[in-house]
Amino acid sequence: MRWVRRLLPPLFLGLLGLAVVAAGVAWLIQTGRWTPANPSRAAYPIRGIDVSRHQGTIDWDALQAAGLDFVYMKATEGGDWTDPEFTRNWREAGAQGLARGAYHFYTFCRPWHEQLAHALAVLPAEHELPFVVDVEYGGNCEGYESREAIQLGLDRFISAATDSLGYPPAIYAVHRGFPDFVKGRYLDSPLWLQHVVWEPSAGDGRDWSVWQYSVRGRLPGIEGPVDLNVFNGDAEAFRSFRVR
Repeated sequence: MRWVRRLLPPLFLGLLGLAVVAAGVAWLIQTGRWTPANPSRAAYPIRGIDVSRHQGTIDWDALQAAGLDFVYMKATEGGDWTDPEFTRNWREAGAQGLARGAYHFYTFCRPWHEQLAHALAVLPAEHELPFVVDVEYGGNCEGYESREAIQLGLDRFISAATDSLGYPPAIYAVHRGFPDFVKGRYLDSPLWLQHVVWEPSAGDGRDWSVWQYSVRGRLPGIEGPVDLNVFNGDAEAFRSFRVR
């Protein structure tokens, strides 16, 4: 077994080296110093961000330097919570001429009809981009009834929202929640997908409309990290995507 003893030190050092490299890569991504999925402006000229109270007080005048075209803002969550920065962000982003959209974080532990009533009451009538339903496990409640119950409520939420808005709402999903709640369903709804390493794929024959390619972006006017997005198309396609 002498050869085993000879092999173990270099093997250990190799594994340790890989662990150090992996930790370094993770640090670069988490701090926003490296964005693995970095779609070029030539390929994706329409750029945007999504924001919430977590970005604090945004200097929208300084943000002009980033060359953005659109912004999605968290508006509501569950049946009674409204993002405290939503009204100010909406007003100031509009003053910059950005196309604005609002999203609702769908909570697994509140009835769908309470959530829809709250979301539509807060959604500004003059929104330029499709209203979005954010469906994901991350940050959601625990102890919900079942995945089937969530799916049924989401079915009813989206159907009723479509009737009220006059268009199908868009859906935001990450790679874990998408197959459980969205894949193969809501085929008329635009998709907003997240993937921070490479271009996302719905896997059900549909194209995505918005790609969130970084959750640790750095831009002037925002002190901390911010989510970065691109639209899947040119200016003409973006005009078609808008609801007004």
